[in-house]
Amino acid sequence: MNNRKHSLPAVSSAAVSSCPRTEGEILLRRFFLNELKMATWNFHPDNMVGEGGFGSVFKGWVDDSSAAANPGKGMLIAVKRINKEGFLGHEQWLAEIYYLGRLRHPNLVKLLGYCFEDGHRLLVFEFMSRGGLDNHIFGRDSCLQPLSWNLRMKISLEAANVLAFLHNGEETVVHRDITSSNILLDSTYNAKLADFGLAKDGPTGDKSHVSTAVMGTHGYAAPEYIATGHLTAKCDVYGFGVVMLEMLSGRRSLDQSLPTVQQNLVDWAKPYLASKRRVLKVFDPCLKGQYSVAGALKAANLAKQCLSEEPEFRPNMTEVVKALEQLQGPEDMKGLKIPQNEPCQSPRANSSNRRRSTRRATMSGGIRTSVKGFLNAKRLALSAEIDTVHETNETITLNFSALQAAADSVDKKKAQEKSIASTSYGLSIYDGSFPMFNSAPKLFFLFLICITNLNIVSCTNMLQFAYLNSFCCAIEGSMLPSSPRTQNEILPRRFFYNELKTATWNFHPVNMVGEGCYGRVFKGWIDDNTSTSAKPGSGMLIAVKTIKGEGLRGQKEWLTEIYYLGRLRHPNVVKLLGYCFDDDHRLLVYEFMAKGNLEFRLVGWVSYLQPLSWILRMKIALGAAKALAFIHNSEGKVIHRDFKSSNILLDSNYNAKLADFGFAKDGPAGDSSHVSTRVMGTYGYAAPEYVATGHLTSKNDVYGYGVVMLELLTGKPVLDTSRPTREQDLVEWAKPYLDSKRRVLKILDARIKGQYSVAAARKAANLPNQCLSAEPELRPNMNEVVKELEQLQESGDIEGAGISHSEPCQSPYSNSSSVKSSWRSWISFSHVLTRVLGTHGYGAPDDVYGFGVVMLEMLSGR
Repeated sequence: MNNRKHSLPAVSSAAVSSCPRTEGEILLRRFFLNELKMATWNFHPDNMVGEGGFGSVFKGWVDDSSAAANPGKGMLIAVKRINKEGFLGHEQWLAEIYYLGRLRHPNLVKLLGYCFEDGHRLLVFEFMSRGGLDNHIFGRDSCLQPLSWNLRMKISLEAANVLAFLHNGEETVVHRDITSSNILLDSTYNAKLADFGLAKDGPTGDKSHVSTAVMGTHGYAAPEYIATGHLTAKCDVYGFGVVMLEMLSGRRSLDQSLPTVQQNLVDWAKPYLASKRRVLKVFDPCLKGQYSVAGALKAANLAKQCLSEEPEFRPNMTEVVKALEQLQGPEDMKGLKIPQNEPCQSPRANSSNRRRSTRRATMSGGIRTSVKGFLNAKRLALSAEIDTVHETNETITLNFSALQAAADSVDKKKAQEKSIASTSYGLSIYDGSFPMFNSAPKLFFLFLICITNLNIVSCTNMLQFAYLNSFCCAIEGSMLPSSPRTQNEILPRRFFYNELKTATWNFHPVNMVGEGCYGRVFKGWIDDNTSTSAKPGSGMLIAVKTIKGEGLRGQKEWLTEIYYLGRLRHPNVVKLLGYCFDDDHRLLVYEFMAKGNLEFRLVGWVSYLQPLSWILRMKIALGAAKALAFIHNSEGKVIHRDFKSSNILLDSNYNAKLADFGFAKDGPAGDSSHVSTRVMGTYGYAAPEYVATGHLTSKNDVYGYGVVMLELLTGKPVLDTSRPTREQDLVEWAKPYLDSKRRVLKILDARIKGQYSVAAARKAANLPNQCLSAEPELRPNMNEVVKELEQLQESGDIEGAGISHSEPCQSPYSNSSSVKSSWRSWISFSHVLTRVLGTHGYGAPDDVYGFGVVMLEMLSGR
């Protein structure tokens, strides 16, 4: 009874046929209602994983011998219970069985069985543990764990593959409801198309379309289908274009919470998609730095083609698949050239950049532990089956079969399809030890991402499976100096996770002082002498950054920060006190910067209550310039690559300190004029030649500095979509004014009027004009910028209307009669402040609390 398989009765013309249509067809199992009740705990609300107009979806457990298994045991299933009412629900139930009962594809959700009993209609599917794609793009958790660019492109390709399969089968099938909620994700983010309740057979013979009642989801349905009811495969292509646009932008197809002109995603995005210069403005900010400009333009162009008004101008899904495959080429592997028969060995101890690899060679023995000296070992790739790995003081011994034999014996097709994403092959071990790991049978290609930093080996479970037309053992990367580069270099301290939990009150929300796609920043306290966690409010204030980046990218940025900030010391560079890598938690510990970032003080709401004075703006400009001059002229010539106002932090005295070195790069060495790299950074601050070519020089930072200087002078953000179109891009709007001595004063922040002399304003405005030159060779270097700003300060012009250097920056409201009118007013106001501030420390995220802090600063002048 429990292992029965049935074909469905011919309940209607839409029912499943009584025999398989193809050899590979698997007949569906019929479940009884009581079996599904037991499997789902009688459809308990705790097991409900989805709900909609069709009904509800519950998770449950089954095994091969019995329909119902003990909760948590057996195979997880998803049980869709269809609403009882009406013929429409019955017809959709039958359509799902009809199509999913005979179609098999890796990117189609698998229908395991059905139930039709006492008017109850249910469907049983494989369980998709990560739910719908829509939850990951714009669900509640999307800001905390946004899908990476690579995952979005992977999902796009898989969704395109299954649509191409439907459209090109023996009988064309049109899904008719392609939406992000109907693309489900399994535990390893494989995309599977679901919900065939509205699916239709496509036109046959000489017919160009199928005439049908218009059904689907508003915002995804093709305009010609809505207008005429004429259904073709190109309707699915349009829906795919909308989903693709959702993935690129991070926005819903329809969002009534946005301003009217932005509510319809397609209508809002189309003008941007048509402009290469403006297209990046539609991209999800959480994807910043994860894609090349060329890749982004290609992806956006594909969405644009799919959304063509005329269906004949849309590509078919086979063409879409081809375009995505070309877009998705294995970028990380493109630069790996594997020479024939070169012995596999570790780099020499004095190596700065080395790569050693072997192809199809028999190996025995070991790799010397000097591999631990790698600063950035991008991959240790061991091909074929690895029997054992063990470590002695001198070598890491690897016993594995001959690589030539592996090349000949491994089933390549199976190797491509095999997934090891759910298996841990490595252990995270620190302080100089190399990770030990065991291999799995038929492990065709193993990449161990292992990066050594400051005598710390951070080898995480960054193991991934890949298929290439070569077989190798390869180690590549650059060596870390064994001793500090300078006499005063201080290596960061390693913190344990529990120490930082204690220091931040278990990362309590009241201690959160910042949040972004990278993760969150919390304030905490440590003992001045022992650097152990201290009681809240005592000891030294610290800032703890928790890294949220997925996979290799988050790991790489974390390590890059440690590498650069661990060796760079300057009064205008934020101080890294330590790091934590404990149970996969990656954290960084910095000195606490009481005034937050420059962007907030310059264009945030606080700037309207307490605008930065001219003197403070010039002080900050000089401090930031000194930081850039220092890193550009250090022994390693470091390029920050993400210089912007939000990465300039301010201490309690408004001293500027450069932060966030996650994108930093060593500059060109020797005779090289530039470093070729993927374009990363923040739109609006990156130099045009870098965006166009990927050629990185220190002049890219100079351009970013020019943008920040312009923000300081104007009090405007670099991009502001709330302003008229011509004024949205700060640089484009300001350039004509910067070129005119007569008009330049018109762009200066009205809030600091009267605080500067005309001569000083013109000199200051000339600096961003030079830094923003389209030709990098015409931009000054940062030493020249520092010199200009120092001369500006020494000349006395900077003081403008008699403002002394020592005078604190006060709000124009600080002498207001409304505050000073009477002690009663002051006492009343102080009571309000007391209620707002409560007993919390500085930096709580609540806006009301922040307002209280700022008002207290204004009144006290501190």
